[in-house]
Amino acid sequence: MAIPRAEDDDRVTNLELFFDLVFVFAITQVTGLMAHHPTWGGLAQGMLVLSALWFAWASYAWLTNTIDPEEGGVRLAIFAAMAALLVASLAVPEAFGDDAVVFGVAYLLVRILHIALYTLAGQGDRDLLAVTRRLAGPMLTGAVLILIAGFTDGALQYVLWIVAVALDLGGPLVRGVTGWRLNPHHFAERHGLIIIIALGESIVAVGVGPVAARRLAARTGVDRARNARDSYTYLHLPMVAGIVLFALGVKKTLEHVDEPLKIIPAVALCGGLSLYLLAHIAFRLRNVGSLNRQRLVTALVLAALIPVVHRVDALVGLTIVTVVCCGLIAYEAIRFRVARDRIRHPQPEVAVSS
Repeated sequence: MAIPRAEDDDRVTNLELFFDLVFVFAITQVTGLMAHHPTWGGLAQGMLVLSALWFAWASYAWLTNTIDPEEGGVRLAIFAAMAALLVASLAVPEAFGDDAVVFGVAYLLVRILHIALYTLAGQGDRDLLAVTRRLAGPMLTGAVLILIAGFTDGALQYVLWIVAVALDLGGPLVRGVTGWRLNPHHFAERHGLIIIIALGESIVAVGVGPVAARRLAARTGVDRARNARDSYTYLHLPMVAGIVLFALGVKKTLEHVDEPLKIIPAVALCGGLSLYLLAHIAFRLRNVGSLNRQRLVTALVLAALIPVVHRVDALVGLTIVTVVCCGLIAYEAIRFRVARDRIRHPQPEVAVSS
């Protein structure tokens, strides 16, 4: 029997962090896949594989937000899922080639274990069991389609992958989130940590993070679950995709510092950062309701720099991009220093006697 996570248990466990490290290894493999196939097709393959991996990870983030992953058989099942995810990670570079079937089998096992654990967690909870049953169909169908795609090639293989990812993307939208259980602070912290681990260091602008966590905590019921779905399960995917694309651009830059980048690495370098910023803008809009104009301008400037970076030496292009990003960071650090300090270090309210 799965043990529910306590409502006041905000900690991200060591087991969850271990699982996240395996996932981050998988997304570094996506960078390698695109680096070995620097074409539009390779870029499409990388984004499809990343999307499939992301929704698998996100499903476990919801799961361990609901039940305690450190207890009993759940812990063993999580380890089994990690082993399957590791096999899938090793197969990522050839997920559209020689290791497509291996990837498909391992990925299907990851999704089956998730549904089995959620079904176990839903025993005695009619609403949670109902939402698990509603989402099991799209999740498992998508995983089966990816396995079937391993036995095909060409356009059919792409079509099967696209349908599989669309099922993962559309399932929570079409089926709804009524009945989901959510610990808001743990959920926000888990997604913040995966971004930090993916970056490799704490360089994320976290100003909106505490605000989003507090606003998520202030919501209740379906409204809370819907906000979590939109802000974290959906909008964190383009953030991670932006990081992966930027990593591809940097990798290709370091390989040919004194030559212009080809069009795909140039798109990855500038477009990755632009996508990351646009995702942050959407995240802020969803949670705070305001538009971050300086990040929008920076995202548009980075996108406009793609043809420039494509024509100058790679190292020069990377320098230009770095200067633009440093300008944004410096502006925000100065312009919002007081507001950020207030958000990160809230002062307790002082009672005033009448």
